[in-house]
Amino acid sequence: MKRLKICHILYGLGVGGIETLAVKLCNRMDSTRFDHLIVSLTRVDELEPELEPGAARVVYFDKGPGTDVQIYPRIARLMLRERPDVVHTRNWATFLEGVVPSLAARVPGRLHSFDGMNAGELGPERKRRVVVQRLLLRYVDKVVARSDAMRDAMCSLLHLDPANVDLIADGIDLDRFDRPVDRVAVRGRFGLSADDIVVGIVARLDPVKDHGTLLEAMAVAVAKEPRLKLLVVGGGPLAGDLADRAAALPCSSHIVFAGQQLDVPALYRAMDIYAQPSLYEGVSGAILEAMAARLPVVTTPVGGTVDIVADGVTGLLVPVKNPAALGDALVRVASDPALGGRLGAAGRRLVETRYSLEQVVNQYARAYEEAAGPRAPWA
Repeated sequence: MKRLKICHILYGLGVGGIETLAVKLCNRMDSTRFDHLIVSLTRVDELEPELEPGAARVVYFDKGPGTDVQIYPRIARLMLRERPDVVHTRNWATFLEGVVPSLAARVPGRLHSFDGMNAGELGPERKRRVVVQRLLLRYVDKVVARSDAMRDAMCSLLHLDPANVDLIADGIDLDRFDRPVDRVAVRGRFGLSADDIVVGIVARLDPVKDHGTLLEAMAVAVAKEPRLKLLVVGGGPLAGDLADRAAALPCSSHIVFAGQQLDVPALYRAMDIYAQPSLYEGVSGAILEAMAARLPVVTTPVGGTVDIVADGVTGLLVPVKNPAALGDALVRVASDPALGGRLGAAGRRLVETRYSLEQVVNQYARAYEEAAGPRAPWA
């Protein structure tokens, strides 16, 4: 039986939620039914070692900044050689680079997923992007959103019928968060002690994640609970700016920047509280991972976060851009271990019942089959 070939278009294979989910899909889908090709628009390759042998082939391009139309013919020629059955684009960052060449190469099926937003989606380029997506989404066979909130927002913005947009969130490999970890040793790598109360965030250093508010909140929190420390995991365009802002705070010695890390499950296990004051989210894979690690979550009620964090049940919600409220919430959890335990246990149960990796892999398998339509080899 001929396998269904899926061509994943990614901006790069850097450490991020979109890229990590793509790697998990390639690793876990039935290899007797699916053949995966990853097209990376840039030569960022940190996650390539995470691909299991034979899970996917990777082809790298050298995309220029902004809209680089010169790359379109090269991608189209690759598609003509490879003959994928479905091209999967994600967010605006890969939309044009996947849809336009796939039309030129007459690829049978197209799937586009709305996985979240970055600063570009919130900025001045938004109007042009909306017009282009409205024009080209009519040629996309399957559309996926990570949450009810994102589906509603995108349908309103792009004039889509909600009945034609599937809901598929991130999928969490729970086994990775149950393996034994030497908590003291992991903390020691970053100068953290066993007595510290560690607040963590795992996210790209991008404006949409609003790390700045978290830094200011730590100044509020540390003044009330000196044992609190902040572990910032991730890299990105704001790395230098955030380091400078942290250095200027009175609690600067309580803030540790870990940079990009691959062994993320071990880092969650070294934390006591997870905090992420985002300006927007689809459904945050990092928040789901923190829940899988049984951490109490403190975050903002934006986008799809409200689908997974019920205030006082699976986490605590604080207003956007409110360092005082965030700092007080961190102190509240730090001073009440029973509350933290209840929130963490409830979050874990939610992930087990609704966001397991197996469920998401099966959902995407069906979506790929439907995007391929009658061309699917087993249809």
